[in-house]
Amino acid sequence: MAAVGLTFALLVTFTPLFSITASIETIISVPVAGAVTIASMSLGSIASAALREHRFMIKWPTWQGVMRHLAGGMLMGLGAVLIPGGNDTLLLVGLPGAARQAFVSYALLVAVLAGLIAVFGTRTRART
Repeated sequence: MAAVGLTFALLVTFTPLFSITASIETIISVPVAGAVTIASMSLGSIASAALREHRFMIKWPTWQGVMRHLAGGMLMGLGAVLIPGGNDTLLLVGLPGAARQAFVSYALLVAVLAGLIAVFGTRTRART
């Protein structure tokens, strides 16, 4: 994250009008770009699953899964409201700009994630 922040700070220093959203603005303005993006992401996900697991199977969501993902999304939204500008602004502007609230927000983010991992563990598995 430090490398991302440093790179962004260098970009802003040497090209003050640089904006990550402006760099992709011309692509987004194409009328079919949204549909092509959604189709490409879906097909890429299917291809990735087929290559990784050597199979593709559609799993229908359970109510428990839907509620868990809804709660997670609500927590992410709450976090975005509490950290002005969200993660992008925190990492790309707040930390390189040495804003105190950015360091406090980042420290709290890391502490909460470490606590959750300590309490609940991780469900990841080693890739072979």
